[in-house]
Amino acid sequence: MNLSTYIPNITPHVIAIGGPTGTGKSTLAIGLASIFRGEVVNADAVQLYEGLTIATNKVSESEAAGVPHHLIGCFPPAFAYCADVHKYRAVCLPTIDKIRYENQRIPFLVGGTHYYLEAILWSDFLTSTDKLDSDDLDSIQIPTDLSECYTQLQALNSAIASKLHPKDGRKVRRALREALLHQSDSVNDFRGQPLEQNHPDYPPNRSYQPRYPNQSLFLWLDCDPRVLNERLDARVDQMVRSGLVAELDRFLTDYFREVDLRDKEAQSPM
Repeated sequence: MNLSTYIPNITPHVIAIGGPTGTGKSTLAIGLASIFRGEVVNADAVQLYEGLTIATNKVSESEAAGVPHHLIGCFPPAFAYCADVHKYRAVCLPTIDKIRYENQRIPFLVGGTHYYLEAILWSDFLTSTDKLDSDDLDSIQIPTDLSECYTQLQALNSAIASKLHPKDGRKVRRALREALLHQSDSVNDFRGQPLEQNHPDYPPNRSYQPRYPNQSLFLWLDCDPRVLNERLDARVDQMVRSGLVAELDRFLTDYFREVDLRDKEAQSPM
C-alpha cells in the first residue's frame, strides 16, 4: 500500500502536529511520515540549536526510522543572540517548499513552539511586526553591556521590561531596539500603538489567511495531566542521568564565548 492509495497525484499537503511537551508529537510524525512518504520539519525553538541533544530529547537515528528530519541542530549557540520567529520563518518556508515541490513528499511540521507553527500556517500571522524585522532595527545602536540595556529598556518601556528576564540577552536587546525605534517614530505605521502589540513575544490572537488553503491539516495532541506529569518527571530524571547538566554547561560556555567574540568584533575599529 502506498501514498497513491490515500492521496491523489497532487501537490503534497502540509501537516502540522502540535501539543504539549511529552504528548508524542515526534513519534506520531515519524509513524505518519513512514506511511505517507513524508519528511519532518522541526518547529521547536530550542531544537534549532546544536549541542542540546539531551535537553531537547532529540530524536535518535534509530527512532527516526529513516525519515528525513530538517532544522534540528542546525544553528550554533550564538544564533540565540539574534534569533526570532521571523528568522525561523525565513528558513522554514523554503524547506517546506523544497520538500513539497522538489522531493514530492509531505512535510510534517512538528514542535511545541506554537507561534512558530502559526507563523508558518497563517500568512497574515505577525504581519504587524514584519516591518520591524529589517535593517533599520539591526542598525540601532545600543549598549554592549546587557545590564545597561535592561536599565534603558526599563526607562523606555517598563511594561515590556517587567515581562523579560534581565539576563535574557536576545529578548532584552531586541525589545530595547524596538523601544528606541518606536520612540523615534521611525515606523509611522506603529504610531499610537502599544509596543506590546508589536513585540514578537506577544503575537496577535487571530489569523485569518491560511498559507496553504485547502492543503494543510493541523493535528493537536493532548494527554491527561496526571499521565503527562508522570511521563515528564521520568523523562527529566533520565535526562539528568544522561548528562543534562554537563550538556547545558557546555552550551552556555559556547554561547557566551561566541557572543563575547561578536561583541569584541563589533567594538573594534573598522
